[in-house]
Amino acid sequence: MNIMFIIPRMGGGGAERVTAHIANYLSENDYDVTLTTFISGESFYSLNKEINYIGASCNVSKKSVLRKFSMIKELFKAVKYISKIIDDIKPDVVISMLTTADIITYMVKKYGKYHNFKWISSERAAPSERNIIYQRILNKIYQSTDMFVCQGNVMFDYYSFVQNRCIIANPLFSLKLPEIIEERKPMEIVASGRLDPQKNFSLLIEAFSMVLKEINISVTLKIYGEGPQRNTLQSQINELQLGDKIILEGSVSDLHDRINGAALFVLSSNYEGFPNVLLEAMAMGLPVISTDFQSGIARELIGSENGIIVPVGDVRALKSAIVKILNNKIYRLKMRKNNPYVREQYNIDTIIKKWLKIIEMRCKK
Repeated sequence: MNIMFIIPRMGGGGAERVTAHIANYLSENDYDVTLTTFISGESFYSLNKEINYIGASCNVSKKSVLRKFSMIKELFKAVKYISKIIDDIKPDVVISMLTTADIITYMVKKYGKYHNFKWISSERAAPSERNIIYQRILNKIYQSTDMFVCQGNVMFDYYSFVQNRCIIANPLFSLKLPEIIEERKPMEIVASGRLDPQKNFSLLIEAFSMVLKEINISVTLKIYGEGPQRNTLQSQINELQLGDKIILEGSVSDLHDRINGAALFVLSSNYEGFPNVLLEAMAMGLPVISTDFQSGIARELIGSENGIIVPVGDVRALKSAIVKILNNKIYRLKMRKNNPYVREQYNIDTIIKKWLKIIEMRCKK
């Protein structure tokens, strides 16, 4: 069977990581796999040598396609480029990842010379975060897919008008997670992600400053990641005079080892699709707090016995949740015992087999 993946680029994001794992699995199981990107350059994630990896030099992105008229030519350049590859390869199944790839695949399927392939698309973000015109375009496009993959129940319900859809969660990527260890002393709260407004680390910093006024426990907050808000966040920390208590650790290659044994992991995001970092923290047995972002994934991962969910942007609710967990060692121990269940439920082999099932099912129709 000939499988082709289409994705704007193979950078270090979550959709790219899913794509790399599925493509590698298929190539290891006697499928002919082509992975096509609009942006030239090596893949951030390792790809099997058997995969036909093709990159172009099209400057196509969600913003440039839909918001900058001057970049429309790049859209058609990418359509022409992808159409030629599909004409040459004649794939049985095309899997598009991320919305720009969805738009281009739709145009190739509708207007290209070879359009006999089965098309599988996947929602990787929260639809509510898109403007209404963009989402209406995508809604029409997704109804043309042969299978539409949602990451959770909220997305599945949102796309009720798409006839052929299913739920496949993100897998737990890290097969080499460190052994779960006891809680370290002194206590640490940890968070991880790109330092930009989406992750709302300023909310976490403010909540933590309030926590320190209520508890009599030695605790620090460590935030891992880099991004455009580093200076803004550091200024906030300095203004609160908490430079010894809140540390921006930057990007690290040994994140799991750094956060292992922390007292608490916090996800303070305004919105998320499927936050892999939350899943990985749970798999390491960390107590967790997450905002109730609109994709609904936090509600599917977290219950009363393994974490706390707080409203998006609610600093007082976040502060109270942190205090509740830090002040209750028995509660933390219960969460540390309950959370590793995700290692089995979201095992990468289990998740990829679900992808394989829908790929084979589409090809038989």
